[in-house]
Amino acid sequence: MTIASDDLTKVYDGEALVNGETPLKTNDGWVEGEGVDVEFTGSQTDAGESANSFTYTAKEGTDLDNYDITKTEGTLTVTAVPDKITVTITENSGSETYDGTEKTVSGYTVSIDNELYTEADFEFSGDDTVKGTDAGSYPMELAASDFKNINKNFTNVEFVIVDGTLEIAKRAVTLTSATDSKTYDGKALTNDEVTVSGDGWADGEGATYNVTGTQTLVGSSANTFTYTLNEGTKAENYEITTVPGTLKVTDGTDEDEEPVDPDLVVTKDHEEGEFGLGDEVTFTITATNIYEEAQTITLSEIEGVTLAQEVFENVAGGETIETTATYTITEEDILNQEFINTVTATLGNITKEATDTVTADEIEDPDGHLTVTKETTSEPENGETYALDEEITYKITVTNDGNLTITDITVTDELTGDEWTIASLEPDASEEFEASYIVTEQDILAGEVVNVATAKGTSPDPDEPDV
Repeated sequence: MTIASDDLTKVYDGEALVNGETPLKTNDGWVEGEGVDVEFTGSQTDAGESANSFTYTAKEGTDLDNYDITKTEGTLTVTAVPDKITVTITENSGSETYDGTEKTVSGYTVSIDNELYTEADFEFSGDDTVKGTDAGSYPMELAASDFKNINKNFTNVEFVIVDGTLEIAKRAVTLTSATDSKTYDGKALTNDEVTVSGDGWADGEGATYNVTGTQTLVGSSANTFTYTLNEGTKAENYEITTVPGTLKVTDGTDEDEEPVDPDLVVTKDHEEGEFGLGDEVTFTITATNIYEEAQTITLSEIEGVTLAQEVFENVAGGETIETTATYTITEEDILNQEFINTVTATLGNITKEATDTVTADEIEDPDGHLTVTKETTSEPENGETYALDEEITYKITVTNDGNLTITDITVTDELTGDEWTIASLEPDASEEFEASYIVTEQDILAGEVVNVATAKGTSPDPDEPDV
C-alpha cells in the first residue's frame, strides 16, 4: 500500500501553505471497509520549500499489520513575490526661524504599495538627522542605498526617496527711525533713536545705527539712517526692512505750538550817531525765509519811515534779504528823547515784527530858544548923526534857533512901545518887524539913543516852558 501527500506551490502571501483539503494520494489497496485517518502537519509560509508532512492512524477495524505501507511526502513550495514592491521613504521636514541656536530634524515616514511588505522587512544604515544654525535650506539627503531589503519573500523591492528639508527662515527685523517735530528755532532737528520691531535681533546680535536725518527749515523730511551689523551678526540670517521716520519743523501757527521767535525771522538796527532835529537815521533790516519753499517776503514800516524796498519775491528757503529804511528826527522825538521804530515782515503763514530804538543818549536834548536881533534901517540926514525930531527906523528879527516850536510869542520894542505877537515859530524860522522913533531933546543931551527889543514865548518842553 502506498500513502503519499501531494506537491503544492504558491506565491508568498503571508499565509502558511498547508495541504488543506487536497486528498491523500493512495493506490486504493485497502480491504473494503478498512483504511487510515490522516492528519497533515506540513506547513510553509516564507519563500522556500518543505515536506508536505502528515501522520496517519488506522481506522477502527483496520489492522495495519495486514498491510505493507509505503509513506511518501510531497513538497510544499512558496515562491517569492515576483511583483515590484515600492517603498517610499519620505524624509521628515521642519520649519524654524533663525535664533542663533542649532535646529534639528530627524526621521522619516514609510509608505509601501504592498501590504505584505512592512518596515520590518528592510534595514536602514544611513543618517536620518539634519542640523543647521544659519538661515537656509538643509536637505536630509537620504539615498536608496541606505535601505536594504532583508526579506527573502520579496526579490524586487525599490526604495524611493522623497526629499525632506530643514528650513530655517530669516528673522524679520524692521528698523524704524524716530518721528519728531518742533517749532522752527533756527537749529537742526535731529533724533538718533532707532526702534527694532518684528522678530527682532537674535540674542547677542544686533547693529549700530548712523542717523543722518536733519530738518532745519519749516517743512518735513525723512529721518534717514544707515546701519552696520555687529560682529557675529550675519546679514544672510535676517530680512531687514528700514523705515525712516519723519522730521517736521513747523511755523508755530497752530494753537498748541510755541510761536517762532521774531528775531529768527526779522531784525532791525540803526547806524550809530547823535541825531538832532531833521537828521536822518538809517535802519538796516534783514528778513529770513524760514520755509523750505521759496516765499515772497513783504515788509511794512510805521508812518514816517521810508523803506528802500518793500517786496522781495521768490526768496529761496533759508535765504536772508537785506534792505534799509530812513527816518527824519522830529520835535516829538526830541521831547520824548527816543524814537521807536517797528518793521513788520510777512511771509508764508507768519507775520513778525522787529523793533529798534534810537535812545536818549543818541538824541540831542530839547532846546527851546529865541534870538532877537535889531538893526537900524535909516541913515541920518547929515550922514553922520541924528538931529532933533529926526526919524530913526528899525528892523527887529525874531529867530527860533532852538529845536522846538515856540508858541504865543510876544515881541516888545521898549523904545517905541510897539508890541507884536507870533502865534507859532518853528525851529530855524524867523519873523521880521519894523519900528520907528523920533529923536528927542533928551536923546541929544544923552548923546545916544538906546533901543532894546525882547521876545518871550512858550516852549513845549515841560522842564523849561518859558523862553
